[in-house]
Amino acid sequence: MSIFVCHVHLAGDPFDELPIPLGLRPAAAENEELVTIHDPALVAWGYVRDRHERPSIARIGSCVAFGDARLQNRQEVASRVCSTESTNDLGLIVEALQRHGYTGLRTCFGAFAFVLWDPKRQQAVLVRDALGLQPLYYARHGNQIVVSSRASALAVGDDYDEEFIGDLLVNGANLDSRTVYRGVHAVPPGSLITFRERAETPSAYWSPHEFGPEGNPSLDDAADHLRSLLSDALLADHTGTTETWAALSGGIDSSAIVCLCEWLTRAGRLPSSLGGTASIYDTIGKADERMYSNAVVALYGVPNEQLEGGWPWQGFDDDMIPPSDQPCGAFIVRHTFVNLAALVRQHGGRVYLSGLGPDHYLSENLNYIGDLAVRGRLWKAGHELLRWSVAKRRSVWRTAFRQVLYPMLPRPLALRYTPTPSAMPPWLRQDFVRRCGVDARLQSVRRVAGPLGRQYRDSIAYDIRHLSQQLHPDLFENGITTRYPYLYQPLLEFALTLPPHLRCQPAMPKRALTHAMRGVLPELIRGRTGKGATGTRATWALEYQRDLLAQLTRDPILAQLGLVDQAALRRRAAFASRGRGQRMLPLLSTLTIETWLQVRAGRWRGSASHSFDIGDRTNVRVPA
Repeated sequence: MSIFVCHVHLAGDPFDELPIPLGLRPAAAENEELVTIHDPALVAWGYVRDRHERPSIARIGSCVAFGDARLQNRQEVASRVCSTESTNDLGLIVEALQRHGYTGLRTCFGAFAFVLWDPKRQQAVLVRDALGLQPLYYARHGNQIVVSSRASALAVGDDYDEEFIGDLLVNGANLDSRTVYRGVHAVPPGSLITFRERAETPSAYWSPHEFGPEGNPSLDDAADHLRSLLSDALLADHTGTTETWAALSGGIDSSAIVCLCEWLTRAGRLPSSLGGTASIYDTIGKADERMYSNAVVALYGVPNEQLEGGWPWQGFDDDMIPPSDQPCGAFIVRHTFVNLAALVRQHGGRVYLSGLGPDHYLSENLNYIGDLAVRGRLWKAGHELLRWSVAKRRSVWRTAFRQVLYPMLPRPLALRYTPTPSAMPPWLRQDFVRRCGVDARLQSVRRVAGPLGRQYRDSIAYDIRHLSQQLHPDLFENGITTRYPYLYQPLLEFALTLPPHLRCQPAMPKRALTHAMRGVLPELIRGRTGKGATGTRATWALEYQRDLLAQLTRDPILAQLGLVDQAALRRRAAFASRGRGQRMLPLLSTLTIETWLQVRAGRWRGSASHSFDIGDRTNVRVPA
């Protein structure tokens, strides 16, 4: 992902000069090349990290576009707009938009984010790809808008958005177009925003809510089509050289990508095997997945580099830790991202294929049981409740309440009976909760806020809509580009149409995907019914980094902002450091935000972040 900033004067007035934002000056010093545009009413610049990561410029008539763009179906789009081979991907997308409107954008598959300035109409259009694979932010100042791929480049001082922070505190991610910086907004995925001198018009050209289960294909037909679409995604995302690497965790998702790449190479459809794979393993608790990743290596002989996973705040013993663009859960494990990027780069890798995706649209989702009950199919709903309760060893009544009754509750009752793992953290100040409506922002409430009878499709679409919140390109860059084959738009759209019984069954997770990989994936992995336990290392870190927790909670910035109760947070952190904590995820989210705020404010003191010998695990408590 390139770093770019663009200023547009909506009244058409010319810019004489434009200073580089303070937030980007360090980046400017590190990079060798600066790409600039200086039209009368538009000034833009971008930093080139290497020859593969540079912002794009496109001029179509009097219009000029600037941003990031990579098409996965370039030939198809070029033939549709009758363009020449010399037109870059950004130019093709702009032509598709100008010729065919929203329909043109819907059929542009890939990752793109750009601003399009039309001087004749005196309007600027901000466009982001359907799934939000490329970030795009903006801030408006009167008749001027500033657009960037980095939210921090548009920030003014330390004026933070309380509702954004509230989302992070209770959900671990923001669930709308806000950013942590007040006045800086994100363009939502699948959207464009048109700016004129006195108007701002947002529009959605694609939404996952448009898709839902339809038809009843056989398992074989669904699996074959799924494998065909995943193959298309890999052909589009693989560079065709050994510069392409892939994650190999040992789970079904990443293993399927690696195995299918090698299968396509042996079939002559890919010109080159993967340059290598990277496995991050964990030897604490039950998280060591090397038995499964080694099975893939043994079957296909693909190179594999193994890296022991870090723990929260590892590598934070430096007082000059750079903050990420925005606070996110991955920030406190940035050491792992840095080491992984260095490992891939050291072995000549440039593109890294991620297995992110199927957990959000092909995994277990029991909301269809409530939909059956609402539609009057009570016998079928009861049968499914019993089947899943037995498989999960859960109370039938508890499952019935969560899947059938809870979505029907009025909002006040839904807030009162929110499931315990999603309940409000007790260290939040009540005046902050009331002021920002934090309780109504709970993800467990939002996911079931749609019409009754559509909970299944709407909850999956909700997860897809916010999937971009889990992408943090600024933590894994410097010459490495992450691509997401499972987020290939045609593949995802098809997956959203699958009926529940083809997605998941008791003891048969991701049923269509595992069936699609027959003859490709090792049977050891195809037969898996779960994955390694995660979170044990985080629990260990909380217990063994007491000095750091004391530092974070001594005078927290979150308390200074009036968002948390300092005494309650300090007390809960002390419990966690003694192994007595409950609900670790909300606590980790709070401590992550506090870490980010202290790093950005220049208050971080790395000496409190201890480096230990991770081999000393004799007293580590492993959760059941």
